[in-house]
Amino acid sequence: MTFVDAPHSSWLDSLTAPGPLGPLAVLVPVLGFLAWRVVRQLRRRRGLRACRWKRDGSRAGMRRWHCAVCGVDAFGTGRRPPKECKRALKPGGL
Repeated sequence: MTFVDAPHSSWLDSLTAPGPLGPLAVLVPVLGFLAWRVVRQLRRRRGLRACRWKRDGSRAGMRRWHCAVCGVDAFGTGRRPPKECKRALKPGGL
């Protein structure tokens, strides 16, 4: 009785197999992940993170909004938080 090795294929063989989705199926997600990490790092360095506004507890008159990301205070009469960041504004007095 003799044993003959049966041909077997592994997942690595399927990556190098000829076909339209072989190496491309692995390369595209890896490049997408790397691009996402680079963009995220660049945005963090430039300080372009979106502000997360928290409302102060006061209910009458002007409402005070505090940004949890950059620490800037903003004031308004509406119910919604500011749409743009106020960190670039220069402090001014009355």
